[in-house]
Amino acid sequence: MSKHIRTGAFVARTTLWLLSSAAVSYSQTVLERRIIPAISVSPDVAEVGQVGPVRITIVNANVNCTERLLPGDAFRLDFDLGDGQIRWLPSGVTAGFGTLSPSDFLVTGGPNNSEVTITYQGAPVAFGFEDSIVVDLVLQAPRALRVSRITLRVPNEVRFRNARGSTSWSLVDLSFGTP
Repeated sequence: MSKHIRTGAFVARTTLWLLSSAAVSYSQTVLERRIIPAISVSPDVAEVGQVGPVRITIVNANVNCTERLLPGDAFRLDFDLGDGQIRWLPSGVTAGFGTLSPSDFLVTGGPNNSEVTITYQGAPVAFGFEDSIVVDLVLQAPRALRVSRITLRVPNEVRFRNARGSTSWSLVDLSFGTP
């Protein structure tokens, strides 16, 4: 009888080992299919107190993405501007690349003049690798030296990998650019 118990225990351990090995092998081959948003700002530096144009770009960084943008998907940009502010806000995006159409987006401001929401209003559409949403704003830089954060919040949906991303906008106290 003890021989059968030992054999049964061996079979159980072997089965568990095979199943756990299969799970590890499987998880290594599954491709990430969700939208992976990335954000950038250009120019990424400004003179203290300066008022000027800034281009914010949201791009899908996932080469294997198969997900779509759906009507109502909102991308919120939070600007940590200290005593600076958003001076001009367009009504829509200025450029969309790939399968996206600029006319399918609406840009609105937030209650405290440091927030922008970009809402997709078109039909469901693929948000492919390197497809981007671009919005041109005019910002007034803070009056003190600092690094300001621009934080992107995306819909809290399984179609998006990250709920949040950010980039920095640095301020300097000297003139720069082409003389």
